[in-house]
Amino acid sequence: MWCLKDLSSESHTGEFLAQTIEEIMKKIGPLKFSAIVSDSGANIRNARQIITEKHKNILNVRCMAHAINLISKVICSTAFANWILTKCNTIVTYFKKSHKGGKLSFILFSL
Repeated sequence: MWCLKDLSSESHTGEFLAQTIEEIMKKIGPLKFSAIVSDSGANIRNARQIITEKHKNILNVRCMAHAINLISKVICSTAFANWILTKCNTIVTYFKKSHKGGKLSFILFSL
């Protein structure tokens, strides 16, 4: 992390965010950057585009961890996923609370 700024009083337009990123890049050196990574909000997506058009050595990358998090949230909200998770929790609870189940799981997983 290079710096922290309180930008809460500013409007977070793509142009403003690109300018803020550009200021930091100038302090560090634009050639030391290979990519700009962020979520997919319209304003930050626009800022990434502005930066990568100006600096051809910098890639415009969407954060895959954030995308996977959003996808998994949608999947887990379905009835089928809820049913599967409930069944899995039931099985885990059985093995955690049962002496016989705990011994059986130790034997099965030590093979």
